[in-house]
Amino acid sequence: MGVSSNPAMVFDLQSLVAAVPGLEELSLPFQQSEIDEIVKHMPTDKAPGPDGFNGMFVKRCWQTIKYDFYALCKEFYNGTASLECINSSYITLERMQHLASTFGCQVGTLPFTYLGLPMRTTKPRIEDLSPIMGRVERRLSACSTWLSYSGRLQMVNSAITPIVTYTLCTIKVPKGFIENIDRARKQCLWRGNDDTARGGNLVAWPTVMQPKEKWGLGVINLRL
Repeated sequence: MGVSSNPAMVFDLQSLVAAVPGLEELSLPFQQSEIDEIVKHMPTDKAPGPDGFNGMFVKRCWQTIKYDFYALCKEFYNGTASLECINSSYITLERMQHLASTFGCQVGTLPFTYLGLPMRTTKPRIEDLSPIMGRVERRLSACSTWLSYSGRLQMVNSAITPIVTYTLCTIKVPKGFIENIDRARKQCLWRGNDDTARGGNLVAWPTVMQPKEKWGLGVINLRL
C-alpha cells in the first residue's frame, strides 16, 4: 500500500474546535494530595497492577512506598516514564526486601499457602485445594468399617466437615470442590473406608442434611 509523504493539515483546528474555559486544571501536574486521596478510596480487595499487591497492601504500606508512586506519576506527567516496566512491577526487589525485613517476613510469590489455605489474587482452582481434599481423604481412610452408622455420622460431623467449614469461612471455593467433599462424606457415612462396597445411599442426601428435629441426620449443608 502507498504511503503519503509529508502530510499537511488542511484544516484550521483553532477555528473548528471551540475552547472550553475552566479546563486548564486538567493539564496541571499531579499533586501528592490528589494521589493520597485516590489511594484512600482504593478498593482493598483489588490489585491495581500486575505485581499482585492489592489495595489493602498499598494502604497499609503507603508511608513506605508512596514516594515511588509520586515519582512514577511525575515521570508519567513529564513523559519520561518507561511504560514497558509497568507490565512487570511497580515495586523494586530492593523495596520489597525492605518491607519484608520491616514486617519480619520473607519475599515470596503468589500463589502461596497460609494457615493451610491457598492465597492468590483470583478465585482458587480445584487444583489449589487438593491438599485440603487430601486431608479429608486421610480422615476417610481412618474411618474403620467396624464403626456403626452412628459412629460414622459422628465422624462426618466432628472430623471431616470442620476441615471444610474452616476453608469456606475464609475463601470462596469452586462448586466442584463442594461436590468432591460431599462425595467423600457420603462414602464415609454409608460405606466407611471400603471402596469396593456396593449399594446405594440409605437416605437421600438432602434429607441427611436436614436438622434432626426435621427427621434429618444433622449433617451441615456446605452449599449454604
